[in-house]
Amino acid sequence: MAGVSGGIHFTLATFVGVVVFLIVWIGLFEFAHVLIALMRGDRLIGWAIGPFGVTTMFLHQPSSAYILMNALIPCLVSGSVVYLSFFTNLPPPFYVPRTLLYKIVLVTFGVLFTS
Repeated sequence: MAGVSGGIHFTLATFVGVVVFLIVWIGLFEFAHVLIALMRGDRLIGWAIGPFGVTTMFLHQPSSAYILMNALIPCLVSGSVVYLSFFTNLPPPFYVPRTLLYKIVLVTFGVLFTS
């Protein structure tokens, strides 16, 4: 019976780890969007938090540099969080082999998922 409770405890700990990872990952990604919007310095009409993220509305059309930063910086944050979560000495949410192929696929999927 001790093996059964150990397996259930491991599954519950893994589930909690995945939930915490998802909350931190999406939270930091959205925080990067908000930070870039606040750094813009233009007149902010309003902003909204919806099921698909944070939306900001400005008085004028955004510049090309702002659009580029709004795309690249959150992608870098997302890729960094995924890489640090799975391929460093931190305990990963679930086990993934540490080969180059898995690193490329997982980080690419993470960036594409949040973008």
